[in-house]
Amino acid sequence: MDFDSDRVTVVNTNPQYTGAAQVVDESLFEKERARNSFREFVRNFRLGSDFLYRNQLLQRYRRGQYWLEINIGHLHDYEARLLKHLQDQPAEYLPVYEKGAREALSQLLLEAPVGGGMEGREEREEGMEGGVADIQLTLKSEQVPRPLRQLAAGNVGRLVKVSGIITGASAVRARAVAVRVQCSQCHLVKVIPAQSGFSGIQLPTYCEGDDPNAMVGEGGAEAGAGKCKSRNYVILADESVYIDQQPLKLQESPETVPTGEMPRSISLSCERYLADRVAAGTRVSIIGIFSTFSHMAARGTAASHAVKSAYIRVVGLEVEVEGAGRASTSFTPKEEELFVSMARQPDIYQKLSSSLAPSISGEYTVDIKKALACQLLSGSRKTLPGEEGRREGSRRGGRQGVRCRDLA
Repeated sequence: MDFDSDRVTVVNTNPQYTGAAQVVDESLFEKERARNSFREFVRNFRLGSDFLYRNQLLQRYRRGQYWLEINIGHLHDYEARLLKHLQDQPAEYLPVYEKGAREALSQLLLEAPVGGGMEGREEREEGMEGGVADIQLTLKSEQVPRPLRQLAAGNVGRLVKVSGIITGASAVRARAVAVRVQCSQCHLVKVIPAQSGFSGIQLPTYCEGDDPNAMVGEGGAEAGAGKCKSRNYVILADESVYIDQQPLKLQESPETVPTGEMPRSISLSCERYLADRVAAGTRVSIIGIFSTFSHMAARGTAASHAVKSAYIRVVGLEVEVEGAGRASTSFTPKEEELFVSMARQPDIYQKLSSSLAPSISGEYTVDIKKALACQLLSGSRKTLPGEEGRREGSRRGGRQGVRCRDLA
């Protein structure tokens, strides 16, 4: 079992010592208290006169979006212990907080005024029956991102914030979160919860159902008391529960890489509403749980379960459009008109080249500045005539390439 798994197993070797049971009871009590506190945080936290998360939860629910974005700074202002649990044990307390958000939504639907339409009555009925779908919590923070190369073993299982460039985005796929399996001998059906992120499922060692062959023999019920002990299972794929998952690859930003070093990368796991939100080449800030999973080596070898790979289970994602090395691609209509008017000027080429490093002058710099101006503007596009042009489309102009080769 992975050491960063969500499950905790306690084995008491001394029946007279109840310390382990007391620790478990205290942990359950603390989680229950944290769930109630987070539910009240969603219901009652406000900025000025605006109930921020209450309104956000209701608005997204009515649009069919079952997720809630929380600023962890607000969580600290409301109750610092809630943030402490989330930073130290996010894998354990994030599901607890999601249950609290679901309870808050059910109560808000009961308290919401029912209008004359069918939609208001349906919302109230869902709140009374507890039929609200599970809520996904996403996080955002104003803290400074941690350099990717500073993540170490001490950060495993904790909440971290990193930034970088998405260098790989795989297609969104389905991941099972609750797998139904059936014994091939006694047909006993069990539901096995899957671990989060890239971790898989672990089938039971043997079936605990009754042995169907023992019922035929002599002894009746006594013979039927035997266990099946079968090790063969059939996965019922159509009856299992799935969510969306997208694997990503995050690389360090160029400005954060030390001189002479190669940029490092790490895998990301985005689930549910965080999947399919960014493409390759996007600069992002990630809040997630630093985790590991068993990397399968050669099957049957002793090292097949000993190799661990690090990844981040994403719980918050923000696209960066400002700062060093970032650029916004949106322009105002006034700026677009200015660009068009500049492009129509006959001497724009001369103006751009002469504006580069005005303090450096001389006849030998004229052609160099013109080449640099062409590189800044990414050249020009030309369409070839005939069949070749329709097949290959547009090409970059050749003059800029000649200038760059001359400089080399």
